[in-house]
Amino acid sequence: DDPRNDPGRPTVAVMGRVCPGKGIEHLIAAMISIKPADARLLVIGPNDNPFGEDMRALADNCGVADNVVFTGPLAPPTLYAALASADLFCLPSDHENFSLAAVEAMACGTATLVSAHVGIAEALSAEQAGAIVSQNPAELAQSLSDWLADQTGRQRLAESGRAFVRRRYDKAIVALQWADAYAKITA
Repeated sequence: DDPRNDPGRPTVAVMGRVCPGKGIEHLIAAMISIKPADARLLVIGPNDNPFGEDMRALADNCGVADNVVFTGPLAPPTLYAALASADLFCLPSDHENFSLAAVEAMACGTATLVSAHVGIAEALSAEQAGAIVSQNPAELAQSLSDWLADQTGRQRLAESGRAFVRRRYDKAIVALQWADAYAKITA
Protein backbone atom coordinates (compact mmCIF):
# COMPACT_ATOMS: atom_id res chain seq x y z
CA ASP A 1 0.00 0.00 0.00
CA ASP A 2 1.21 3.45 -0.89
CA PRO A 3 0.95 5.55 2.31
CA ARG A 4 0.07 8.60 0.22
CA ASN A 5 -3.23 7.03 -0.86
CA ASP A 6 -5.25 9.34 1.38
CA PRO A 7 -4.36 12.82 0.08
CA GLY A 8 -5.71 15.82 1.90
CA ARG A 9 -6.00 13.99 5.22
CA PRO A 10 -3.78 15.61 7.90
CA THR A 11 -0.83 13.27 8.47
CA VAL A 12 1.78 12.92 11.19
CA ALA A 13 4.63 10.56 10.33
CA VAL A 14 7.12 8.76 12.53
CA MET A 15 9.90 6.60 11.16
CA GLY A 16 12.08 3.95 12.74
CA ARG A 17 11.95 0.47 14.12
CA VAL A 18 8.72 -0.02 16.07
CA CYS A 19 10.34 -0.81 19.39
CA PRO A 20 10.40 0.48 22.97
CA GLY A 21 12.01 3.89 23.32
CA LYS A 22 10.84 5.48 20.06
CA GLY A 23 7.77 7.05 21.73
CA ILE A 24 5.26 5.51 19.36
CA GLU A 25 2.99 4.74 22.31
CA HIS A 26 2.93 8.49 23.10
CA LEU A 27 1.86 9.30 19.54
CA ILE A 28 -0.86 6.64 19.54
CA ALA A 29 -2.23 7.91 22.85
CA ALA A 30 -2.11 11.48 21.50
CA MET A 31 -4.27 10.43 18.54
CA ILE A 32 -7.23 10.08 20.93
CA SER A 33 -7.56 13.85 21.27
CA ILE A 34 -5.73 15.25 18.24
CA LYS A 35 -7.50 17.85 16.14
CA PRO A 36 -8.68 17.46 13.48
CA ALA A 37 -10.17 14.13 14.46
CA ASP A 38 -9.51 12.64 11.01
CA ALA A 39 -5.74 13.15 11.34
CA ARG A 40 -3.76 9.99 10.80
CA LEU A 41 -0.50 8.67 12.15
CA LEU A 42 1.80 7.03 9.64
CA VAL A 43 4.20 4.61 11.39
CA ILE A 44 7.00 3.87 8.93
CA GLY A 45 9.40 1.07 9.77
CA PRO A 46 9.70 -2.59 10.66
CA ASN A 47 7.23 -3.77 13.29
CA ASP A 48 8.05 -7.45 13.22
CA ASN A 49 8.45 -7.89 16.96
CA PRO A 50 6.05 -8.26 19.90
CA PHE A 51 6.19 -4.51 20.59
CA GLY A 52 4.83 -3.83 17.11
CA GLU A 53 1.84 -6.04 17.89
CA ASP A 54 1.47 -4.26 21.24
CA MET A 55 1.28 -0.93 19.39
CA ARG A 56 -1.38 -2.25 17.03
CA ALA A 57 -3.34 -3.45 20.07
CA LEU A 58 -2.87 -0.07 21.78
CA ALA A 59 -4.26 1.74 18.72
CA ASP A 60 -7.23 -0.62 18.74
CA ASN A 61 -7.81 -0.26 22.50
CA CYS A 62 -7.58 3.54 22.25
CA GLY A 63 -10.18 3.52 19.47
CA VAL A 64 -7.79 5.08 16.93
CA ALA A 65 -6.85 2.02 14.86
CA ASP A 66 -8.53 3.54 11.79
CA ASN A 67 -6.27 6.59 12.14
CA VAL A 68 -2.98 4.71 12.61
CA VAL A 69 -1.29 3.18 9.55
CA PHE A 70 1.61 0.77 10.06
CA THR A 71 3.40 0.73 6.69
CA GLY A 72 6.27 -1.56 7.57
CA PRO A 73 9.61 -0.60 6.02
CA LEU A 74 9.49 1.55 2.90
CA ALA A 75 12.26 1.83 0.33
CA PRO A 76 13.17 4.98 -1.57
CA PRO A 77 11.56 6.62 -3.44
CA THR A 78 8.31 5.57 -1.69
CA LEU A 79 9.86 6.37 1.70
CA TYR A 80 10.83 9.90 0.69
CA ALA A 81 7.49 10.50 -0.98
CA ALA A 82 5.69 9.39 2.21
CA LEU A 83 7.80 11.72 4.35
CA ALA A 84 7.33 14.62 1.92
CA SER A 85 3.56 14.13 1.82
CA ALA A 86 3.21 14.18 5.63
CA ASP A 87 2.22 17.44 7.28
CA LEU A 88 4.47 16.74 10.26
CA PHE A 89 7.22 14.36 11.29
CA CYS A 90 7.25 13.67 15.02
CA LEU A 91 9.72 11.61 17.03
CA PRO A 92 8.81 11.76 20.75
CA SER A 93 11.60 9.33 21.57
CA ASP A 94 12.82 8.40 25.04
CA HIS A 95 16.40 8.39 23.75
CA GLU A 96 18.14 8.99 20.43
CA ASN A 97 21.81 9.80 20.09
CA PHE A 98 21.17 11.73 16.84
CA SER A 99 18.14 10.82 14.65
CA LEU A 100 18.85 10.26 11.01
CA ALA A 101 15.07 9.87 10.58
CA ALA A 102 14.54 13.50 11.63
CA VAL A 103 17.24 14.66 9.20
CA GLU A 104 15.64 12.67 6.38
CA ALA A 105 12.23 14.17 7.16
CA MET A 106 13.66 17.70 7.13
CA ALA A 107 15.49 16.98 3.87
CA CYS A 108 12.13 15.95 2.41
CA GLY A 109 10.67 19.33 3.42
CA THR A 110 8.56 18.11 6.33
CA ALA A 111 8.14 20.19 9.49
CA THR A 112 9.87 18.19 12.21
CA LEU A 113 9.09 17.83 15.91
CA VAL A 114 11.19 15.83 18.37
CA SER A 115 11.32 15.25 22.12
CA ALA A 116 14.09 16.81 24.18
CA HIS A 117 15.63 13.32 24.43
CA VAL A 118 16.61 13.29 20.74
CA GLY A 119 20.28 14.21 20.28
CA ILE A 120 19.62 16.71 17.52
CA ALA A 121 16.85 18.51 19.47
CA GLU A 122 19.01 21.27 20.91
CA ALA A 123 20.48 22.19 17.52
CA LEU A 124 17.03 22.14 15.89
CA SER A 125 15.61 24.41 18.55
CA ALA A 126 18.59 26.79 18.52
CA GLU A 127 18.39 27.21 14.76
CA GLN A 128 14.56 27.16 14.66
CA ALA A 129 14.81 24.21 12.25
CA GLY A 130 12.47 22.03 14.29
CA ALA A 131 10.43 22.12 17.46
CA ILE A 132 10.66 20.25 20.73
CA VAL A 133 7.51 18.51 21.96
CA SER A 134 6.44 16.83 25.16
CA GLN A 135 6.07 13.08 25.49
CA ASN A 136 2.95 13.55 27.61
CA PRO A 137 0.11 12.38 25.32
CA ALA A 138 -2.27 15.26 26.18
CA GLU A 139 0.44 17.89 25.67
CA LEU A 140 1.69 16.09 22.55
CA ALA A 141 -1.84 16.03 21.11
CA GLN A 142 -2.16 19.77 21.72
CA SER A 143 1.21 20.50 20.05
CA LEU A 144 0.37 18.33 17.06
CA SER A 145 -3.07 19.94 16.77
CA ASP A 146 -1.57 23.43 16.95
CA TRP A 147 1.01 22.64 14.25
CA LEU A 148 -1.59 20.97 12.02
CA ALA A 149 -3.76 24.09 12.30
CA ASP A 150 -0.87 26.46 11.46
CA GLN A 151 -0.04 25.92 7.79
CA THR A 152 2.16 29.04 7.67
CA GLY A 153 4.12 27.94 10.75
CA ARG A 154 4.55 24.41 9.35
CA GLN A 155 5.82 25.80 6.06
CA ARG A 156 8.27 28.11 7.83
CA LEU A 157 9.52 25.22 10.02
CA ALA A 158 9.82 22.93 6.98
CA GLU A 159 11.85 25.51 5.03
CA SER A 160 14.09 26.20 8.01
CA GLY A 161 14.61 22.45 8.55
CA ARG A 162 15.51 21.85 4.92
CA ALA A 163 18.02 24.73 5.01
CA PHE A 164 19.47 23.32 8.27
CA VAL A 165 20.06 19.96 6.58
CA ARG A 166 21.72 21.61 3.58
CA ARG A 167 24.01 23.68 5.83
CA ARG A 168 25.04 20.82 8.10
CA TYR A 169 24.55 17.51 6.33
CA ASP A 170 24.99 18.02 2.60
CA LYS A 171 27.35 15.30 1.35
CA ALA A 172 29.97 17.85 0.24
CA ILE A 173 30.00 19.43 3.71
CA VAL A 174 30.18 16.06 5.45
CA ALA A 175 33.03 14.97 3.15
CA LEU A 176 34.99 18.10 4.09
CA GLN A 177 34.35 17.43 7.79
CA TRP A 178 35.65 13.86 7.41
CA ALA A 179 38.71 15.06 5.50
CA ASP A 180 39.40 17.59 8.25
CA ALA A 181 38.96 14.91 10.94
CA TYR A 182 41.36 12.55 9.16
CA ALA A 183 43.89 15.37 8.72
CA LYS A 184 43.78 16.10 12.46
CA ILE A 185 44.17 12.41 13.30
CA THR A 186 47.20 11.97 11.04
CA ALA A 187 48.86 15.24 12.15
